[in-house]
Order: sequence, then C-alpha cells, then structure tokens
Amino acid sequence: MSDDSRTVQLLIGALREQCLLKGHNGIRGLGLVFRRMDIDFSKGIVYPEFRIAIDRYGLKMSEGYSKTFFNALDKDKSGAIDFAELMNALRSPMNERRTNVVKEAFDNFDVNSDGKLSLDDLRGIRGLGVVFRTMDLDCSRSLVLDELRIGLDKFGLRMADNYLKTLFDSIDKDKNGKIDFLEFMKALRSPMNNKRIAVISEAFDKLDTNNDGVLDVDDLKGLYLCVLHSFYMFSIV
Repeated sequence: MSDDSRTVQLLIGALREQCLLKGHNGIRGLGLVFRRMDIDFSKGIVYPEFRIAIDRYGLKMSEGYSKTFFNALDKDKSGAIDFAELMNALRSPMNERRTNVVKEAFDNFDVNSDGKLSLDDLRGIRGLGVVFRTMDLDCSRSLVLDELRIGLDKFGLRMADNYLKTLFDSIDKDKNGKIDFLEFMKALRSPMNNKRIAVISEAFDKLDTNNDGVLDVDDLKGLYLCVLHSFYMFSIV
C-alpha cells in the first residue's frame, strides 16, 4: 500500500469516527452528513464544500492532504462527491458474521460458480431477495430513495433525480416513503408464462367448489382435516 493510500485510509477513519461520535451512523445518519456538507443542495459535494465540512468535524489538515482526501473519495473524477461515493467511503465495514451471510447467499445464487451474479442467476423470488438485501444497506427490510439510487448505480443504472423519484413512487404503492420487499418483488418479477398460468388456473378451479370465481371459507372447509394435524392429534395447545 502506498503512502498516499495509507494517508487516505487514516483520514477516512478519522472522519468516520467523528461521524460516529455525533451519532451519524447507518445510511440515514450518513445522509444527514451529506446534506450538511452539500451547502448549495446540488446533490454533489465540491471541493470548497468538502474543505468547510472537514473543518467543522475538527479535522485540520494541509491543503495538500485535503485535496488528496477529496480526490480519493471522488471515484468517478467528476469534480464532486456524490452520496454513493461518500457512503461507500464512510460506512463501517461489515462484521465477520454479516460478511459470511452475504458470502453464503452469493454462493447459493451463483449457480454456475463463476464468481458473478448474472440475470439468469437472479431470476425468481429468491434472486430478487438477494437483490433486495443487497440494496437494503441499513438492514431495515425496506428501501429508502437513497438506497434505491445506490442499488441501481451498482447495477449500472444511473438516471436523473426526477426519473428516479418517479420510479421510486411507482414502486412505493402504499406511499409510506419506503419500498418493502413485497412492493419490490411485484414491480420486478417477470410475468408468469402460459404454462404456469394454466397450472394456477387449474388449481383454482379445483378449489372453487361452487364455481363462483371466488375462494371463500366454504370452498376450503373440506380440504383441510384438522383432526390429522399434530396439534389436534396430540392435544398440543
């Protein structure tokens, strides 16, 4: 590791520590840090804003170190640090337990063991579950707008803020400001093919004993014999 790389890692660690001391951890906390740094609300932190921000966090450094730090965070060399770049730099590393869970999940879905997840690997509800957990950075079981932005960016999908907001709102069916897994799955899963539709239609017709096009309690009464259930047979209550 070069001296510059070591210096950058030390500076990142120092800024991360200051954020944690102020209670700014997780994606929402880092979102607050970003908004405070983004003085002109441009959704990008330019160098003068960055310089002001690190001074506010008590990190005094020379102009040379400050520019080195800024350039290290500005991964795409656009001249501004976006939220994804700031978050990727400052969020705490995953602990060993979570790393193992992610690795196990990855290995389960990497069906051809090539070390990559392709579209074919990610088909179906289990594959969508992997995508959702990858995007759910704070493990809240829901996606906020910034998490969707970062997740799409990882898949190479970058879009203007107005298009992103339109996409988010269209998936967030209950309008609570978050996308849960059910909403995510309904939006992204592929339509059923004709064979699967035929199987489901046949199963429905067998359950719909009075042929009224609706499944109600009366249709299901004769299909489940509670006397055969272990809770009933062994009087487990």
